[in-house]
Amino acid sequence: MPHDALIIGGSYAGLSAAMQLVRARRRVLVIDDGRPRNRFAARAHGVLTNDGKPGAEVESWVAVGTHAFDEPTNNGPMRHDPELTEEALRRFRAFLTDVAPHV
Repeated sequence: MPHDALIIGGSYAGLSAAMQLVRARRRVLVIDDGRPRNRFAARAHGVLTNDGKPGAEVESWVAVGTHAFDEPTNNGPMRHDPELTEEALRRFRAFLTDVAPHV
């Protein structure tokens, strides 16, 4: 199944980006290891309308918002076959090299 975008990091910034892409009818793959980069920060900043709120609180709002879609494709984290993931990354690298070298 081809994807239009690969987002590395499923915290609120990654999910926010994914949500915008999905709303634009793009197929998105989010890869996350469950350890948000901001886990050491006391507050989240630069998030529209939520500046200064604790990261965990913002993440819970994002999680609630993702349930508004009519056809959810996933109800939680999924494990992928490492070979399939490696193939997806290889294709994505090839795309960046061949089609979008400016990215």
